Amino acid sequence: MRKTALALLTVTVVTTLVYAQTESKPNLSQEYIEILGVKVRLGMSKADIAEKLGSQKMKDSRDDFWLLGEKQEWPSSVEFKDGRVIYASQSWMGADKDTARALFGVVSTLNRQGYAACELSADTQTTPNLTVERVWIVCGRKSILVQRLQGSKDNSTFQQVFERLGSPSPDIE
Repeated sequence: MRKTALALLTVTVVTTLVYAQTESKPNLSQEYIEILGVKVRLGMSKADIAEKLGSQKMKDSRDDFWLLGEKQEWPSSVEFKDGRVIYASQSWMGADKDTARALFGVVSTLNRQGYAACELSADTQTTPNLTVERVWIVCGRKSILVQRLQGSKDNSTFQQVFERLGSPSPDIE
């Protein structure tokens, strides 16, 4: 009788601990974006990201929006809400500024991760100083943004290819 009560108590304690651990863990997305060698997932905590990325966070970032990769021409970014990742972005443009190679790289990565069914769209945004032509390849919570920026005054142009996970706050985009 004593062994049965002890066994029942042990099972109850273990079950309670397992249930408590599963309930306290955030619902992390299986989807990820790799930033500076770290797999960043939606729902990850700010502390977890800080631990994995260490000193690669740029100093002038806001508390809820971090720029990462100080030595990169186009830094990566991670946005948080309530201390959890809601958005991450990684530039694919290399030093050679080869847009076709960047697009090939990001599409190949999404293909390896199992993405195939995606929606395509394009738009143009114009301000007095800048015209931005954008192409969106949206595959659920992952997307690719290809953009061409042209200055109105000096006609300077820049091209960019971003891999994105989640949705940024409206004031970020």
